[in-house]
Amino acid sequence: MITPYPDPFTTPDPQAVAGSRIVDFARHAGRDGTDFAALHRWSVTDLAGFWAAVWDYFGIDADTPYEEVLAEETMPGARWFPGATLNYAHHALRRLPDDGVAVLALDETSSGYEVTGSQLRAQVASVAVTLRDLGVRSGDRVVGYLPNIPHTIVAFLAAASLGAVWSVCGQDYAPKAAADRFAQLEPTVLIAADGYHFNGTAHDRRDAALELARELPTLKATVLVDHMGLPWPSHAYPSLAVPWEDAATRTEELTCVPVPFDHPLWVVFSSGATGLPKGIVHGHGGVVLEHLKTLGLHSDLGPGDRLLWYTTTHWMMWNLIASTLLTGATTCTYDGSPAPYARPDILWELAARHKVTVFGTSPQYLLGMAKSGGTDIVSGFAGSAPNTPVWAGELSAPHLGVALAAYDTAGRPVTGQVGELVVTRPVPSMPLYFWNDPDGTRYHDAYFSTYPGIWRHGDWITVTGHGSVIVHGRSDSTLNRNGVRLGSADIHDVVEHLSEITEALVIGAEEPDGGYWMPLFVVPAAGVTLNDALREKIRDAIGTGASPRHVPDEILEVPGIPHTMTGKKLEVPVKRLLQGASVEQVVNPAAVDAPDLIDYYAGLGAERRGRSA
Repeated sequence: MITPYPDPFTTPDPQAVAGSRIVDFARHAGRDGTDFAALHRWSVTDLAGFWAAVWDYFGIDADTPYEEVLAEETMPGARWFPGATLNYAHHALRRLPDDGVAVLALDETSSGYEVTGSQLRAQVASVAVTLRDLGVRSGDRVVGYLPNIPHTIVAFLAAASLGAVWSVCGQDYAPKAAADRFAQLEPTVLIAADGYHFNGTAHDRRDAALELARELPTLKATVLVDHMGLPWPSHAYPSLAVPWEDAATRTEELTCVPVPFDHPLWVVFSSGATGLPKGIVHGHGGVVLEHLKTLGLHSDLGPGDRLLWYTTTHWMMWNLIASTLLTGATTCTYDGSPAPYARPDILWELAARHKVTVFGTSPQYLLGMAKSGGTDIVSGFAGSAPNTPVWAGELSAPHLGVALAAYDTAGRPVTGQVGELVVTRPVPSMPLYFWNDPDGTRYHDAYFSTYPGIWRHGDWITVTGHGSVIVHGRSDSTLNRNGVRLGSADIHDVVEHLSEITEALVIGAEEPDGGYWMPLFVVPAAGVTLNDALREKIRDAIGTGASPRHVPDEILEVPGIPHTMTGKKLEVPVKRLLQGASVEQVVNPAAVDAPDLIDYYAGLGAERRGRSA
């Protein structure tokens, strides 16, 4: 385990804390906002009081009132705010000034444009009526094959305003991989763009959109977004084709359909790297409350602020980008590479030029960022807040309302040592259910089979003595060397800080003879060769920065590290390939960013087994 830093990297400025929304919220709730630990204790011991305070503070506009805050405190199956009806889209659009910038569209060429509050409302109203005319009703599914552009936010809000269920993935997904997700939903309408920008190249996805439409037999229509200026074919679509220009320029009144608190808002999918992607369903009310808490209190966003977060549309951070509108702040979309060849600092440049208040990016771009939480609750379990110190390499504290703990193997909470990340009480944005899981078995097995009634997330963490959280990596990819559990992220973080190494992957593989092989695969930086001197430097860095137990058996140069489409390293699939499992058993190449690497690692495993035979 990495020893926590004893002193904070930075401490909150008292004047800034006093003016923060989290302190104002605490004052509203009759609490001391300067003591985050006490505020958090209240938020997880009095769930009803805390979430009622969030509801009141942000002025949730319900068409019918709730009967009680938490009718059933069970996991899974908690019932929040029964009786309440509301709509996410109404809350996303209600506080945007007509002439203020609601969405700022950016790309890697530094060009962009603004969408004002009145323009956004008008476009949402127009697309919503178009969808209704195409047969979309409450509960129907609308899916998007779209990059991170304003059209995607408009399409989502339009679907949500009708009570339809939204799902989206980026166009770097092959049509087959997108269909593996969307076909499960039996969508009524597909909304697809003509392409996207990445690393100086315009990627034409018109044929891919057509192929995807052909894989979705339930479609009544396909809405065609002209993002790149490429002409769409006037024929060949298996369903009615509607130009975005026609869908988004009608003069219509915006009407948001009131739906129950737990009415499905969207379906976000697991990576699908090891099987058919799991569709995770979240509800209107739970998302509204959770995202107002996370963005409004923890990120201190409100009118006049701007958020820029690099993401693709199939990473849950896109959902938080859209939810920035709930706070009245401006959200920024970005189409392109986070570090294009010609301008690797483009995101920083854009953040400075456009006076961005909150800036974020992917874990691969900034080491250690966005490690906790994720798709499952479409938010975070831990992070920072205006009134918390920041320790280098640590998440400052559990989020308000999240009863987070680290459990040892006996199911007991521990401090200062590695344990399983668990949540012991429900959160409103936990999944309603998994799609096509009628008896709830898949949902239960994913989170609740280890500790009955307790959410087990699948990460190793340490809760430190000063209340912060250190994430060590996935517990299903744990290194277990001589009976000692080691977190793979502890090794990756150390090695990837070396200028000579671009990326690393460590695997712990049990062998048939009872042995244990722990290789470290590294991708050297351009112009760097992995030689004995560099291997020794890596070993020394791991021994010092992690522990001598973390030092691998071998250090091997590889051409690349495979990831899911959302950037997560494929630790378990690579391990199983090295152990001799077939590709078909462990991974779907269509859900991998570099499918050719799968065969490469399978070959490494076969070669090693051949030497030991």
